[in-house]
Amino acid sequence: MIFGRTIARNTGTVFAGLIANQLILLFVTVMLARYLGETLFGRLSFSIVFVGYFAALVDLGTKPIIIREISREREKASAIIGNSLLLKIALAFLAILLVNLSAVLIRFPAHTIILINIMSCNLFLSPKFPTIRSVYESLFQADLSMGYPMLIRVLDGVILAGLVVSVMYLNGSLNSIAFVYVVSAIPGLLLTILLVRRRIRLRFSVDLKFWRWMIIQSAPIAFYGVFTLLYKRIDVLMLSLMKGDDAVGYYSAAYRLTDPLTFISASIVISLFPLMSKYHKTSRENLVRICNFGIKSLLLLALPMCITITVLGERIISLLYGSRYLPSVPVLQILIWGEGFIFLNFFLMNFIIAIEKQKLVTYAAMAMCVVNVFLNYQLIPRWGVVGACFTAVLTQCIGFSIWYSYTHKVTQSSIMRVVRTVVPLNIVFGAWVFLAKDINLLVFVLFSLILYSGMTYLSHIFTPEELKIFRSRLVEFPKKVTGVDQS
Repeated sequence: MIFGRTIARNTGTVFAGLIANQLILLFVTVMLARYLGETLFGRLSFSIVFVGYFAALVDLGTKPIIIREISREREKASAIIGNSLLLKIALAFLAILLVNLSAVLIRFPAHTIILINIMSCNLFLSPKFPTIRSVYESLFQADLSMGYPMLIRVLDGVILAGLVVSVMYLNGSLNSIAFVYVVSAIPGLLLTILLVRRRIRLRFSVDLKFWRWMIIQSAPIAFYGVFTLLYKRIDVLMLSLMKGDDAVGYYSAAYRLTDPLTFISASIVISLFPLMSKYHKTSRENLVRICNFGIKSLLLLALPMCITITVLGERIISLLYGSRYLPSVPVLQILIWGEGFIFLNFFLMNFIIAIEKQKLVTYAAMAMCVVNVFLNYQLIPRWGVVGACFTAVLTQCIGFSIWYSYTHKVTQSSIMRVVRTVVPLNIVFGAWVFLAKDINLLVFVLFSLILYSGMTYLSHIFTPEELKIFRSRLVEFPKKVTGVDQS
């Protein structure tokens, strides 16, 4: 009972924090894209992505292991966090060394190397990377009190937005913008450290045996993370090398609009994850029911999202970025369909983890990585950013085919039953979107939400049992940030 009240009390804070953070980051992205232009914005986006590759080395998949061990043996939290911090610091220095070595070997221009070096400082500071700060946050995740770190992340966003606007007002350079990205994370890191020190007294010691054990335990998660990172962001590196910073700018402008939408699917998927884990052991019938409900829910969300953004792509890009980013319109219209597959793939991946077949997730990520690199190598020289977009969508299709095939084998349920129900509904909705695409955007959004919600309700797509299941899991949403990561 106390546990349930704790989760319910934190739900509003966590949910509001995640939404606020995404809105602040969207504001910062739009402001920077307009201020820097496609070339410099592409260069900034590339530096963030390039440093992100080496963040996988700092992470090594250790975060879930740290949380698990603190949850099991709370009295050892001081030693676990202290040793983990020293391990992360050592790995961060190694990662920065490799960042510079790789930049020199690839022969990046001097201005790009400087930018990358500035951004690499975030391997120590930023919560967006699996950094030193993430180790401190592990204590809050284990204690089911992630509201504090989420509020601090909102503070990070507010500071970043304020500093970015100040640099723009002073007509600052690209390097100044990069410096702001680093500095804005410092107050949040210090506040996080202060809050942790109020809970426990850390014990720092170099325990090589613990480091070795931690790395062995986290190795499968690390491999999955590396493959996922590669197939999701290798396109930016290849675009930069083959087509230049302009192409990266157009691509990143659209990608930064689609990627945050994953939050929508995560809020549903992770609400269902505990039930899938439970019913895998106790009730195959309920497991199948949850699987069908998850696929149906996400398909209902993904299709109208894809249709709406495809039809309104030009209005969205022009409104947010201005006419100079019109080449991003086809990028957005293609990438949004990849995001639709990501909605489904995230659920299927978690379903497979819930039934304890996580090795398949790693194998699928490996296959997607190989396909992605091959297709990018073939399509980017011919079609540029559009080729990278088609590659991203096809990669997600490959993942869907692997994960759905296995899910179908386990549940013996067909997605076509859901498709036959959801697709006709979205054909009608698509007609409305096409006919009403030129009306006031606020009015369009309001009427579209009312129309689609009403159509869904009147079509009785969800059974009373399914609606009861979903309502019962709403209070579990904070588990999203207590052990299951969406990336």
